[in-house]
Amino acid sequence: MKKKKSMMLIDNLQQYSESVREFAAAQLSDDAGDLDAYVSIKQVENLVMSTSRVKNNKYYISEKKHYLVIETIMNMIYGVGLAKLAGSDKIECAWDDESNSMVFWSKTQYE
Repeated sequence: MKKKKSMMLIDNLQQYSESVREFAAAQLSDDAGDLDAYVSIKQVENLVMSTSRVKNNKYYISEKKHYLVIETIMNMIYGVGLAKLAGSDKIECAWDDESNSMVFWSKTQYE
């Protein structure tokens, strides 16, 4: 017998988005600073809307999708943080064809 998924009701999309963004940021740093510089509430709302179900103009999200949203936000914050460091010339980055991914390293490591 298949276990029925429990769904959480999101009764206020903006409040939920602010809450999960703050939670995700807190997992990465004690002082995240200006979160809008990393991921906007609108981006989080769009992510939530794309991963949740809509019924009677209300959003419902499973526990698994809820944690996926948090993980995605953390990855967004982390990625923007790396891009800011690379853009300000504090770290180096390059594309690695072998691993098919972007790699980052400290500038002082090889100086």
